[in-house]
Amino acid sequence: MSDTRAQLKTLVTNGVLSGGRRTIAATLRAILNAIIDADSNIQDDKDQASGYLGIGANGLVNISFIADPSPSSKYLRDDGTWQAISGGGNMDEKTIDITGKTDIDLTGESANIINLFSSNTTEAIDTITGIVNPSRLYLRPVSGLNVTFNDASINSGNIHLWSTGLTAIGSKSGYLKVETRASEFYQNEFIDQYI
Repeated sequence: MSDTRAQLKTLVTNGVLSGGRRTIAATLRAILNAIIDADSNIQDDKDQASGYLGIGANGLVNISFIADPSPSSKYLRDDGTWQAISGGGNMDEKTIDITGKTDIDLTGESANIINLFSSNTTEAIDTITGIVNPSRLYLRPVSGLNVTFNDASINSGNIHLWSTGLTAIGSKSGYLKVETRASEFYQNEFIDQYI
């Protein structure tokens, strides 16, 4: 249906059901108006209160209809309210740019899943620095990135592995899981998802 709800109402009111027995015509107009009002209409309801969020040409909804005026440090709860992120909580995941770096700086981070991003396709990590709250940490390269973790025995770093080096393949969902002990990190699990 390409006509808008208002256009359909105009057709019903101005001539589609005129003449003849007025009682029947008025009843039919009322029924048709009720059907038109009940029918969802793409043009009339898009991005309107009590309507729906339309999807733009970019495949995304216009977030101005749902965004909080000051969204920094807030998230949208499942009850539809904006909630400030508390400093004491563990927000599970964090993405860190490691482009050209040999260490991962986690100062002030409390996430236990660290997604590693780089503008390069490969990176090598020797050390993890900073205070880490979780006792277990997942280091996951994003798709398209391969990260080699080097053992402390070959580079005087603080990552202790079961071998001298392990490469996690991001496009295969590879990761390294380490346990923290003081400022040292010990391999707990490694998935390379086979090259």
